[in-house]
Amino acid sequence: VSVVNPDHDNLVALYSACAAFVFPSLSEGFGWPVIEAQACGAPVITSNIEPMPEVSGGAAMLEDPHNPNDFAKALLSVLDSGERAILIQKGFENARRFAPSVMIDQYLKLHQLNRK
Repeated sequence: VSVVNPDHDNLVALYSACAAFVFPSLSEGFGWPVIEAQACGAPVITSNIEPMPEVSGGAAMLEDPHNPNDFAKALLSVLDSGERAILIQKGFENARRFAPSVMIDQYLKLHQLNRK
């Protein structure tokens, strides 16, 4: 499995098999990896910088990306508690906000508002 450029099936397998998806991004345009991981059932630990809090939809542990100890503590917490199951369930719910049908519907509604 190439982690540098995995194909779709391998990426889904990696997200689905991980104990947690840890994404300590310092700068992010949108944060699709967070949504992809959530859609595959991975509990997410990510940065507390924008846009991660909004993109993760309250379904991730948010930590300071400049402090690796915070990420280590969060990972231990996810692995040692019922937090993992909660994050997985909330992640599935959050990922549904970005389903293609939902995104297209929202885009069309926005487009109709701008035409009036």
